[in-house]
Amino acid sequence: MPRAYINIFARYLILISFVVLCLPWALNAQGSSQAVPAADVDQVINRLSDNYAKLDNFQCLLTKFERLGSKTDLRVYKYSFMKPRLIRMEIIKGKNQGSIAVYKDGSVRARHGGIFKPFVATCKITDRMVTSLRGGTITESDWLSIVDKLKAYRQDNKLKNEGIRERGGRKAYLLAIDGLDEDGVTARKLWIDASSFLPLASETYEGKILVNSMDYSDIALNIKIPDGLFDL
Repeated sequence: MPRAYINIFARYLILISFVVLCLPWALNAQGSSQAVPAADVDQVINRLSDNYAKLDNFQCLLTKFERLGSKTDLRVYKYSFMKPRLIRMEIIKGKNQGSIAVYKDGSVRARHGGIFKPFVATCKITDRMVTSLRGGTITESDWLSIVDKLKAYRQDNKLKNEGIRERGGRKAYLLAIDGLDEDGVTARKLWIDASSFLPLASETYEGKILVNSMDYSDIALNIKIPDGLFDL
C-alpha cells in the first residue's frame, strides 16, 4: 500500500478513536446541563413544603460555619433527623470532635468526646453547653425551622427568587431576603435543591459579612434508622 494511503488511513483511525472516546463524555455533559424549569417564590415554597411533609427522616453531613466578631467556628456534623422532631448531631470534624447532642422531648442530652465520653448531661435547649458560637440552638439547623422561616418571610413579602444557581455541584433555586433587622442580621440566602425541592444550603449576613452558613450534603431520605439512635 502506498505511504500516502497509509498516512490517510492512520489519520482516519485516530479521528474515529477520538470520537469514540469523547462521545460518552459529550452525552454526559449534555445530560448534566439540562435546563431546570423556572419557578416563582410561591411554587418553590409550596413544593418544599409538600416534599418535607412526605419525609419521615433523613441523614446527611452538615457543614456549619459561624462568625462572631473576630471569632470563627467551622464544624462538620453527622446529622440525623426523624419526625416529629428528633435530632442527633455528632461532630466529626472541628472543635469538640466526637461530641454528640440529641434533641428529644424538648430538651437536649449531650456528651463530649474523649475522656469525658461516659458523662451525659441533660440541658435546656438554650444552655450554653449545647448552643453554637452565636447562640444558635440545635433546632435551628433542621429543615422544619427552614420551612417555617421561609413561610414567614413569604407572608411578609420579603422573599425574592434570584434564579437558578449551583451549590455543592447541584442546581438550586436561590431565595433571598434583604433589609432584615434581626439582632444584627440584615440578609439571608437559602438554596432549595431544584431536583428534590428540599433545603441545600443557607447563609446569613450582617451587612456584607457572612456570619453563618449551613451546607447539607450526602443526603439520604427516608432510610432505616437504627434503634436507639436518638437515645443518649
